[in-house]
Amino acid sequence: MSHDSREFSAPPAGTWIPDDLQPTNNQIPCPPGTAAGTVCVDAPSPNVTPITVWVILDAYWNDWSWSITVLDPAVPLGPEASGGVGATVAVIPKTKTICGGPAVGGQMPATGRSVGGGPLILGNVKNAKAILKGGSVFLGGQATPTIGMQGMANSSGYLGGPTIGYSPGIVGGVSYSWCSDTLLGKIGNLLTSAIENF
Repeated sequence: MSHDSREFSAPPAGTWIPDDLQPTNNQIPCPPGTAAGTVCVDAPSPNVTPITVWVILDAYWNDWSWSITVLDPAVPLGPEASGGVGATVAVIPKTKTICGGPAVGGQMPATGRSVGGGPLILGNVKNAKAILKGGSVFLGGQATPTIGMQGMANSSGYLGGPTIGYSPGIVGGVSYSWCSDTLLGKIGNLLTSAIENF
């Protein structure tokens, strides 16, 4: 809250005082040290848009690419490992790009589904689409379901970042993805329409 100070003195009888110098309904006590005869009034503070957690989350979501890879065990590769098949999906919210395709790889331990996903905040982040598109190699690991890392690379560069996953383990393999700059927007429009008509 700011204060607006203006000089106000009692005039001689019969003297007209402009309306803008008359005491107002929002008159308040003046701070200590204000000159005698000064009238202090409340002045509205400028509108300030608060920074909420949603503003922060929205900025974080749009600043990075996001990727998730899922592999199911298919063939044994010894007592501690197995070969898996699955899929990888990535989105680049800023450009409304979605990429996806098949993935194959090895995983430890031998049983259980391998799942890991999160933001790609490391590497050539400005070249994300070229890295996510086409063939690439990937490596991931989960120390706990909430603490893990993933990385992927091809001739266009590399990307990596933290992950949350399904269960502890290590996975690595190859994938091939196709990308679309319009499909994500169409999916969003369908979801919005479904919600509005629910």
